[in-house]
Amino acid sequence: MSVPVRKTPYVLLGLMTLFTLGGPLVIFLTLKGGGRSQWPPDRPIERWVFGGVVAAVVILMTACLWVGLANWRALTAASSQRGSRAQPDSPAVDESFKSD
Repeated sequence: MSVPVRKTPYVLLGLMTLFTLGGPLVIFLTLKGGGRSQWPPDRPIERWVFGGVVAAVVILMTACLWVGLANWRALTAASSQRGSRAQPDSPAVDESFKSD
């Protein structure tokens, strides 16, 4: 029996891709729209957008690691249970084939 494929890692990967590519673009466009297009941001919306994008990336990265760790643990637990049931008792070793 195979382990069912979950959609959560793919959704997280898509969101991480979106925020990785679109986040800097959104930050740039928001900073460019103010009275001063340099760092540090002069409007509260610029600070909120920057903080929101950074927080979203950190949260998504943590979620990706969390889901990956949970899947890895489930996979190793399933393989260890399967391995312990599939292994019969080892047969006795025939000593007559030993050479001196």
